[in-house]
Amino acid sequence: MSPTNDPVRRGFTLVEVIVSMGTIAILLALLFPAVQAARDAATRTKCANNLRQIGIAWHNYEATRQKGLPREWSVELLPYLECSHIASLPPPVRALQPVPVYLCPNEQPAPLDVPARGSYRLSAFAINEIAFQKGRSNTVFADESRRAGAWASSPITFAVDIDSGLHASGVNVLWGDGRVTIEGPRTPPSRLNLDPFDVPLTQ
Repeated sequence: MSPTNDPVRRGFTLVEVIVSMGTIAILLALLFPAVQAARDAATRTKCANNLRQIGIAWHNYEATRQKGLPREWSVELLPYLECSHIASLPPPVRALQPVPVYLCPNEQPAPLDVPARGSYRLSAFAINEIAFQKGRSNTVFADESRRAGAWASSPITFAVDIDSGLHASGVNVLWGDGRVTIEGPRTPPSRLNLDPFDVPLTQ
């Protein structure tokens, strides 16, 4: 019987396995921040688009009704956000209905048996046709906040809170001319001043 000529098969050594696992761990560690950054950029863009839709709905409301938004702004804008079916519901039922355009992608939806959450607040000085003394392009109309609460309560704010944003890079802000910007800790306080009768915008 002739001896076999098959080559000797051998497995990976312990050192090779450790080196391979270490290499994979390093690659994952390098990849994870990039994935997180891409995810945050995507949700921030979707959030900004939500605010733009709110801005367009506000301008359409103003053009159609020939007046500014009332205190119940979130309900009044529903027909202009293709949500007339929600606007027509009784208030207790309506408050439970989620409105996607009112919720930032980074915000967790509320349980079905409690008022649906919202992520955006209207500037108190955008209500009841208060004049934009600094010009609409220099006046904050709405912002995002993790403290906004239920959308049906028509959240109002007197100050943009950078610390309550839903994105790592800052807070999305809707301006009176319809544009949306991302504002962070380096933004001068005077730029985000909501009172149109207070200090002018500092360039």
